[in-house]
Amino acid sequence: MGSGIQMTKILIVDDDPIILNIIHRMLKENGYWPISAISIRGALKMLDEEPAIELVISDIEMPKGNAFDLLRQFAQSPRFQTLPVILCSSKGDKETLIKSLRAGARDFIVKPFTARTLISKVKKALDNGKPKVLIIEHVKDIRHRLQKIIEYAGFTVMTAENIDLGMLELTKSKIDIVIANIDLNEAPGKSLVEKISNSSANTQVLLISDNPGDANRETSLPPGIVGFIGKPLKKDEIAEQLRSILKAVPA
Repeated sequence: MGSGIQMTKILIVDDDPIILNIIHRMLKENGYWPISAISIRGALKMLDEEPAIELVISDIEMPKGNAFDLLRQFAQSPRFQTLPVILCSSKGDKETLIKSLRAGARDFIVKPFTARTLISKVKKALDNGKPKVLIIEHVKDIRHRLQKIIEYAGFTVMTAENIDLGMLELTKSKIDIVIANIDLNEAPGKSLVEKISNSSANTQVLLISDNPGDANRETSLPPGIVGFIGKPLKKDEIAEQLRSILKAVPA
């Protein structure tokens, strides 16, 4: 996945193949990338294989387990706690709605529904979905390695191979964290940090560094830059670092 158009992956979970096909078509016709599972176990397997999934649309009742089981597992996993879920049911009573929202669902939709209703709820859920990370790194292997690590940690990832493309991405999307391989002593690096500071006070920046001693410079860094990611890349450390940054940012 490079700097081109990235389709949003959405997981549909339903044991009814007709419903699966209907939702699949609705999503695809509106520019999304639908992925299907027919059980809770299948959904968890798919989420493990496709960490870039940004939204789950799930039927509540299925033969083996239900969507509330899925939400309970999400609540216990840092990786899935921010993954938005829309629950579907043919029951439109108030009790089912309240139970769904209390269990952690982002929204609820009653079957049957129109494409317009579904897409409206999808857009709303995605707007407040997983935290977004932008990686700006000119070395392809490092960029892809970071992307895999961060997606598996539960973040939406966008990538850019240079500062100009990174700046373009910043104008198109609300970014929570930027991870950049830049030199703050050069004009392009300074320009990127200034752009981030001017566009959003809540966008935080981590710099990619080959120098282990950079961690000692964190107290003297410019506003918005919160630290360094060192090489070699360490999966668990990076995931924890990103989550700590998000907890520290004011709502």
